Amino acid sequence: MTTTLLPQRRNFTALESRRFRAGQLFAKGYHQADIVRGLRVSRQTASRWYQAWQRVGDAGLRGAGRAGRNPRLNAAVRDRLEVALVQGPTAWVPHASVDAGAGGAGDLEALPRAPLGAPARSAAGTSSGSSTHGARMSPDE
Repeated sequence: MTTTLLPQRRNFTALESRRFRAGQLFAKGYHQADIVRGLRVSRQTASRWYQAWQRVGDAGLRGAGRAGRNPRLNAAVRDRLEVALVQGPTAWVPHASVDAGAGGAGDLEALPRAPLGAPARSAAGTSSGSSTHGARMSPDE
């Protein structure tokens, strides 16, 4: 048995065809209870489909398009991000050199780091939190 770590995506075509099948049955005079039993949906779903079908016909049973939020990144930005991820973190540090060798400027351990417990700074240099709230405590405090 093969298992996948990725969530299974909904089959929107099959879901839409089920709604259209309900519309055909409504047109033939079937009741909502028949739809519930025949298509194995909830009473609320059958009722919602029936109301949509009564209002605008089969157009009311069409899918709404993509599910979820619209992507924040367009294709060009995703391509640039992929290139950046392949290059790795040293590509974005101006003074780091990949050829510096162990312990050199290209070594990630040699890059400057914020002290533990310091509030994060934005690109504008402002703190993300006040000095008393949101700052992390160091383990020895």
